[in-house]
Amino acid sequence: MAEGYPLMSSATVLDDCAGAIDWYKKMLGARQRLRLDMPGGMVAHCELGFGDAVLMLGSPMSPQFPAKKATFSLCVKNCDATYRKAVGAGARSLQEPADQFYGDRNARFEDPFGNEWSVTTHIKDVSAREMKKAMAKMGGAS
Repeated sequence: MAEGYPLMSSATVLDDCAGAIDWYKKMLGARQRLRLDMPGGMVAHCELGFGDAVLMLGSPMSPQFPAKKATFSLCVKNCDATYRKAVGAGARSLQEPADQFYGDRNARFEDPFGNEWSVTTHIKDVSAREMKKAMAKMGGAS
């Protein structure tokens, strides 16, 4: 494994990759690790750091790399503030912030580039037993 890379990383290919990079840096606090641009505003490869996680992005390059949307989950200090900031900057709300039975508060939105984000803030520790009880009450798994 290369030094400075997690065991697993996510990737997305976006039509407006350059715009997404800027948006993710401003709205979600991403740190640009590497960016390789091509002529005409295309991005050959970009790596954004979110803590110790890496999101790799690029512009479509047919036929090998068509545009491909993704779904991401990001732990943040304040999911309410992150959600409001994102929606205020053009994201589409999918779920307003709410406390969840498993001990997190989360919200979901679709960014202006078509990717879906779940932003989560841990609010309390919940045991596996308590989660199973809550699931049973909701009609889920026992």
